[in-house]
Amino acid sequence: MNRFQATVKGGRIVPRYDGNMDTIAMGYYVEFFKAVKNMFTLYKGNLRNMTEGEIMASKKTLAEIGLLVILSQLLIGLLFGWDPDDEDRYEKLRQKSGALPFLGVADDPDHPFRAQGWFENHLLNLAIQVEAENDSWLPYPGMGLDAYADMFKLESIAMTATVDRWVDLIGQATNYVDYLVTGDQKALYKREVGPYDWQQQGSAKFLNHLMKTLTFTGTSVQPIQGIKGLESRENR
Repeated sequence: MNRFQATVKGGRIVPRYDGNMDTIAMGYYVEFFKAVKNMFTLYKGNLRNMTEGEIMASKKTLAEIGLLVILSQLLIGLLFGWDPDDEDRYEKLRQKSGALPFLGVADDPDHPFRAQGWFENHLLNLAIQVEAENDSWLPYPGMGLDAYADMFKLESIAMTATVDRWVDLIGQATNYVDYLVTGDQKALYKREVGPYDWQQQGSAKFLNHLMKTLTFTGTSVQPIQGIKGLESRENR
């Protein structure tokens, strides 16, 4: 609503009533694009003719599309040395710090816990999350276009994630029963997928899915897991 609310009257795009806020307003994306149109038609390129609302909408839109996205990428690279194309990027993060010692966390002598590096990895995770949030509002391929398409298809991200998690849990529990009967190894992890004991190689997949429903995903004790998860969702 904040970005796109508007209505059409008499062939013109005008502000609409927002029942939640009890105000009449126009989304700043809509007002920005109207301002661009007016600049070429009514205003003849004269910025002084822009209304106060158009100026404000233009500043907000340009800040969101330009400054926030570009600066977030620059800051992530300059402050944290993060390169999403580096094949060794996760190992470099592990060298900074292993997982926070916590109940259920597997011991990893090759990557000991270091408080400063752990906090740096958490800050990197948060910075990437903020960048992804900004990108998700931009209706552009590779950014937020897919999210807008899902919205128009009435597909809830929250409900999809919840239902998919329970479907995976039931499926993996069935595979584990099959493993107990036939010895089929597809019910077990072939590599480490997280910091907890139940996420290590040879552990039952259904147990990890069960613990995820209880919020034990590993991202709090090992922020690298959050970065991995975000990258995997963006690359779908």
